[in-house]
Amino acid sequence: RRLGLVALQHAVQGAPPAALRRARYLRQAMLASAVVNAVRGADEAVWAAAAPAACAIVVAVEAGDVWSSTSDDFVKAMLSEAELHQHELAHALVWVRAMTPLLQALGCVVVRHFARLMPLLLTWLHAEAAPQLCGAAAAALDAVARGCWPCMGPHVTFLRAHVLQARQEATAAQGLAGAEGQHSVTADVISNEVGGSVPPDATSGVLKALDRLDQVLEAIAASKQAAVDMQTNGVTHQELNASPSLSPAVPLNVSAVSLAAGQLPYIS
Repeated sequence: RRLGLVALQHAVQGAPPAALRRARYLRQAMLASAVVNAVRGADEAVWAAAAPAACAIVVAVEAGDVWSSTSDDFVKAMLSEAELHQHELAHALVWVRAMTPLLQALGCVVVRHFARLMPLLLTWLHAEAAPQLCGAAAAALDAVARGCWPCMGPHVTFLRAHVLQARQEATAAQGLAGAEGQHSVTADVISNEVGGSVPPDATSGVLKALDRLDQVLEAIAASKQAAVDMQTNGVTHQELNASPSLSPAVPLNVSAVSLAAGQLPYIS
């Protein structure tokens, strides 16, 4: 099962994108039956390979189609798996790493899954005993914020509070580890199960991921506030562009594509 899904991933990724878009039978039959079912009830022997392969296939075939029922069904299946195993840290780490590229590729479509997605990512963001999972959750939230930035305004304050709390937790954990000269035992368990390794500066990586996420949220908040100020003052887009003195701190002509590509204003 694992090898078959990986082979399918290579076949799909090697095909021309135009051919995949024309092959409706491929998207409806193959993806619905093979990919969605591959992640449902997958045991640990299959999960570590099945989840990344399945997500990669959906990204290659379905990304960009906002009307796709297959990608919607796949995200629902992955969310069901995450809810069943959210306290199994190794399983959760594979899930977050596999889903992050798909969440970014789907863009604003992800908003329809916020009610189930956000509680999971925020729970893992505070996984103090597992710095790899915390950093991966921050990267996933970064991808969601970039892809869904036009809809993120009402959520920015709430999310930044979580980022601040996670940063305090990571800083405290870093100080504790430095004082005791040891790192998390739980992180070692995750490392062994997923075949990776926990670097000595794992907490530093978490802090960097949280900083990047906070920068994205700050830019979104600034863009929203600039738009509100412009409407309040009755300034049109044409007047704004014509008068440098009226230009907001963050440009308003930032497209969803540029944000998704990582080209946020004043963020390197």
